[in-house]
Amino acid sequence: MIKVFLAFRRHLRPYRRVLVLGAVLEIVTTALSVAQPWPLKIVVDDVLKAPGFRGTVALPFVHQLAGSPRSILVVAVVLLVTIVGLSALTDYWSTNLMAGTGERLGNDIRESLFAHLQVLSLRYHGEHRVGDLASRVSGDVDRIQDMMVQSLAILLPNVLLIGGMVTVMIVVDPVFAVLALAAFPGLALLVYRSTLRLKQATRRARRLGGEVAAATTETLGAIQVVQAFSLEERSQAQFRDLNRASLDATLEAVRHQARLSPAVDVAAVLSTAVVFWVGANRVLSGTLSLGVLLVFTSYVASLYKPVRNLAKLGYITSRGIVAAERVQGILAESPEVHDSPHATPAPPFRGAVRFDDVWFSYGREPVLKGIDLSMEPGETVAL
Repeated sequence: MIKVFLAFRRHLRPYRRVLVLGAVLEIVTTALSVAQPWPLKIVVDDVLKAPGFRGTVALPFVHQLAGSPRSILVVAVVLLVTIVGLSALTDYWSTNLMAGTGERLGNDIRESLFAHLQVLSLRYHGEHRVGDLASRVSGDVDRIQDMMVQSLAILLPNVLLIGGMVTVMIVVDPVFAVLALAAFPGLALLVYRSTLRLKQATRRARRLGGEVAAATTETLGAIQVVQAFSLEERSQAQFRDLNRASLDATLEAVRHQARLSPAVDVAAVLSTAVVFWVGANRVLSGTLSLGVLLVFTSYVASLYKPVRNLAKLGYITSRGIVAAERVQGILAESPEVHDSPHATPAPPFRGAVRFDDVWFSYGREPVLKGIDLSMEPGETVAL
């Protein structure tokens, strides 16, 4: 995915300030989300004085602001409301900036691709099917845009959220954090393997989808010929074969995607069970406060939601990467006919046009051989 953003860095450059601002807002939103469970810990450990109480961890300022339990409760409630309110505000700003930037990027890429297609040589257009090129301008760019929007609006905040929660868990209680995250390595390996297979299936589906679009365009463009020679059944059979092959490839990609969410759910249940079992026993033995257990439980419950979002994002990313490869294939092509670096604009032409011994081909056998032709002003000549 990083390669896709690098490939389109020319289009990203005008939006670099907006992207930096959006990233800063995402970091602030992540920090606020990580802080959300801590007011509950203050209430449990410092107000209710739950069994296993060991004092407020990393929040000594609460005791400085309020000494009595009721005052601490007020501070905790104000903190919770403030954190949630600021988190909602920064999340709105960041999502609006990132998603809007992704939409504009897709629009810029589509315009660049269409402009580039117009300057490519006729030989290139003669060797490529119109339907496939149209599919790249519309469908492939849409998938690139979708990937960029989802990456900017979902990938960055979820990765930051996972990193922030894991970091806090390790700082508070490293041993407990390792136990709570024991299911993560296996889940990460499964997601990685599924993403590779998903990308292969998606690449095949996009190639076949382009062939379906090309067959549709060519058949409908020559519908008079098809009907004149009674080729309807043959065209339908060819289209049906291509369409079914495209469907099979798409369904294979869907199957790989469908396996990810259940795997995330199983990992979440296992981690929650470990946290409950180990945490409850430590609370009963007095080596862990109930507030810290609640924080860990909240983190584990919240941790797998972004993991599930990232797993779903794998399907969108795979489609976007394959689409980017197809679009880059066009943008990498260079026109065969170039203006001279020192060319000057031609003046208005007046007078006759003359061809002397002109030869021309479409890259194969010549179709014009030694043509001599003169055309006078105002004269119409048909060739």
